[in-house]
This record gives sequence, C-alpha cells and structure tokens, in this order.
Amino acid sequence: MRPRISRAVVLFAIAAVTVGAQPNPRDDKAAQRLAQFKKLRLIETLDLDEKTAEKFFVRYNEGQNKIDQARKDLREAIRQLEDAARAKVSDSELNAKSDQAVKRMQDFAAAVVERLNAVRPLLSPEQYAKLVVFEVRFTEALQRALIEGRAPRPGDGPPRPGDRDRRRRPPLEDPD
Repeated sequence: MRPRISRAVVLFAIAAVTVGAQPNPRDDKAAQRLAQFKKLRLIETLDLDEKTAEKFFVRYNEGQNKIDQARKDLREAIRQLEDAARAKVSDSELNAKSDQAVKRMQDFAAAVVERLNAVRPLLSPEQYAKLVVFEVRFTEALQRALIEGRAPRPGDGPPRPGDRDRRRRPPLEDPD
C-alpha cells in the first residue's frame, strides 16, 4: 500500500502546483474562504474533537507553510527554466535548470508527505486514511471547479479582444 500513497501524494503535489500556479492578490479573500472551508470539511470528514482538532491544525498549518514555500520555490524554478528555454541557452544550462526544477518538484512532494507524517500520530488509522483520500479528492474537486468556472458557456458570444484563455497557451509562447 505504501507505493499507492506515494503515487497519490505525487499526483496531489502536481495538482496543487497546477491549481496554485497563477497567484492573484485579489484572490486573497477567496483563498482565505477556501482555507476556512477546507478546515471545516477536514473537521467534519475526520470527525475531530476540539482538543484533537487544535493539535491537528497546529501541525497541519506548519506543514502547509512548508508546502507553500516549496510551491513558491517550484514556481520560480519553472519560471527560470521557461525563461532559459525561450532565451535558447546552452544545453548544459538547460540541463541544470531542468534538474533544478525536478529537484523543486521533489521538494514539494516531500513537503506534502512531511505534513501527512506530522499529523499521523494524532489520528486513528481510519482518520489518517480519510485524510489522505480527502487531500487528493479536495484538490481534484477544486481543479474541476476552476476549469468549469473558466470554460466558456453557451451564449457567452465570441471572446472580446484581450479575453484570451491562457490555459490554451502553448508552452514557451510569448504572452500577448
């Protein structure tokens, strides 16, 4: 069962980076509401009592801070790799930037696993299993909601100039 959890965590890590790829200061309130919603759903899903919830969220939030930093580092490594590829730098520099990006991906996945391991002693085996499932499913649901929310709807009419769907931008294409 260990490899399944590892694969799920890696998939979660990739999904989390994808979901959080475009930070926007206007979304701070939305992010806070989402975090509050996630917290309530975790309490409900794991059936946490008040004492356990307090301990759980101290560790969980510490782990989340590490995940956020790892995500930030990964974004920066990806930005540098993309810039290097656009600048048509040497193969050795591209290899170095690629290796750095892969290392940051591993660091991100390790931060996710570290958070799960930090809260495990506070939970029963059933609660821990529910947590692992919750983390993956919550991210999947969030991704679906974001994609569905951005997709054009019937009757929207043609896009206006400047309303380009950036999700369809091919890699390494110059932005408009």
